[in-house]
Amino acid sequence: MGGSCLWTFILAVVISPGPRVTGTIILSSPTDQDLDIPTPPHVTEPTEPALHYVLANGNHSLHCRATGNPAPTLKWKVNGDLVSTMGDPRLLEDQMKGTLVLQAFDVSMEGYYQCLANNKHGVSLSQVVEMRLIVEPKFLNPKKPNNTVRVKEGHGAKLKCTDQPYRQPDGTYSWYHVKGATQEMIQVDQSDRMDIDLNGTLYFIDARPGDTATTYACAISFGESNKVTVAQTPYVALQVTPGAVQEFPPSLLESTGYTTGDIGGQATLECFFSGQPRPRITWIDGRWNEQIVHEAEDRKFITNGGHRLTIKGLRDGDEGRYICEASNSMAKHRGITFLNVTSRPTFRIPSPQILVTPVGSDPTFTCLAQGAFGEAPVSRPTWTINGHNGNSMRYRISEDGTRLTLIDVTKDDMTCVQCNVSNSRGYTFGDGFLAVIDPLEVDNEPNTTVEVEPGTTRSLNLTVTATSDECCPVSFAWSFEGRFLDQKALRTAPYSYDLGHNEAMLTLDLTHDLQGLMGQYRCDVFHSAYAEKFSVVVNVRVKEKEKPVTERMVEARGLNLWWLGVVGGVLVLLIALIAIFLMVRYNYPRQEYLLDKEEKKHRLNPERDIMDHSFEEI
Repeated sequence: MGGSCLWTFILAVVISPGPRVTGTIILSSPTDQDLDIPTPPHVTEPTEPALHYVLANGNHSLHCRATGNPAPTLKWKVNGDLVSTMGDPRLLEDQMKGTLVLQAFDVSMEGYYQCLANNKHGVSLSQVVEMRLIVEPKFLNPKKPNNTVRVKEGHGAKLKCTDQPYRQPDGTYSWYHVKGATQEMIQVDQSDRMDIDLNGTLYFIDARPGDTATTYACAISFGESNKVTVAQTPYVALQVTPGAVQEFPPSLLESTGYTTGDIGGQATLECFFSGQPRPRITWIDGRWNEQIVHEAEDRKFITNGGHRLTIKGLRDGDEGRYICEASNSMAKHRGITFLNVTSRPTFRIPSPQILVTPVGSDPTFTCLAQGAFGEAPVSRPTWTINGHNGNSMRYRISEDGTRLTLIDVTKDDMTCVQCNVSNSRGYTFGDGFLAVIDPLEVDNEPNTTVEVEPGTTRSLNLTVTATSDECCPVSFAWSFEGRFLDQKALRTAPYSYDLGHNEAMLTLDLTHDLQGLMGQYRCDVFHSAYAEKFSVVVNVRVKEKEKPVTERMVEARGLNLWWLGVVGGVLVLLIALIAIFLMVRYNYPRQEYLLDKEEKKHRLNPERDIMDHSFEEI
């Protein structure tokens, strides 16, 4: 963010280094700043992918909300086609309120629904809502003999829910048995002795003769009404043989083995053991070999007599091996399960962003997504502008595809931007927009230091001017020596303050407490569109008095004599060094042998002969 500060004062000249311009800011939502500026639309509902089930011939309403200036119209698409073009009287759309009512729902209306918010600056897209028809389960009841399971008293048994029908959604399981001649269906109560797993299998941990029946039937309940559909024939029979119950070590009837859960969701692990005495089950985190304790505020819950471990709010670190250990007085026995934590791509930061940028800038959108830890990288982002792949705007995409930069934008370049990233678990979709305004500029700035001449300068005017977009009035904040000056202080002597349109003038009365007014002044210029600000700093100080001419001449004469002394000292030192050198040469001549005339005549050189040991040859 920025502004222009022009500092003026009497008998002084300020040289400005030129304008400074604000940069792009990022908003977390369109309502972060109360800006009265033209903006593209931005859908605020629905913001998460959703899956809804509707009963046959039932009704369902979808709602869409969006911001934008001007206010956008709201339309719905079904499987890529605009509802307004389909001509289906069962789809009632209100483009002002953003509602879509689905009447007399049937399988032909299943699909993917998406809202479009549209104004003259762009098109924003919502998350996708998947609509599915509720399909009630209908057991086929094939004509085949009953399946009979036989077990000794005190031992364990399991009854499987076979021939399960197609249904949508999955629903939950229960078991019934037919009682006596009345053929009344009695529901089996779940307990630590009898339990049902997530696949519908009924377990008898400690079978008793009273459990014997020939008419056990699996049932499925689903939907808001929890309507129950019970299998009729063939029933499952359980035959418990009475007898003395003997102690035996725990035995694993069934365990989850391997399961998958998404980050942020939940996963359930199950283990079922028989044994006498009835075994006690504990759960152990196999990664650290630590027992898991059920705590009310924890994410991990042990229920159903220890048969079930539920982990909520899954994280990357929850992935790994989990051990269910059953123990009684006879022995211990373990079951091993493994939880794989995975995820569709999730954005590391909100992507793309909501950007407010000045004219002439190059704003950049980012699309940064990741999958679960240790899994394959997510796909390269796919970008669209106003919901379309092709666009005439000037832009470039980074080599890895995670950044889209618009070039030298103008106010005509306001637009909506979307990105999509996928992996084997699904996709994630983001929607942002670009709003363009005139920049907040600093047109002129003073030197960092201003000197005031006592007795000459009676007042000092610090005038700040700024230019910005018409949407956003400029604000000014002043401080002196790090201390904020509020409106009262600015209008109290020795200050006076005038505030106009995009201009603020602070005047210092230098006739009162001159030294107290010397120091560092700062002018902050900003407005509501930008989080940053421009700060212009000036240091005001008293100008030092010039010395009289005679005093300056004395100083100059003293300076010349000082240099003469230095030069003279250097010459004396040089003469002394030369004299020492000559004396050394005179007292210590070179050790040389001087030849006389006869030796030169006969070409003799005793010194060389001595060196060569050649006197004998003469």
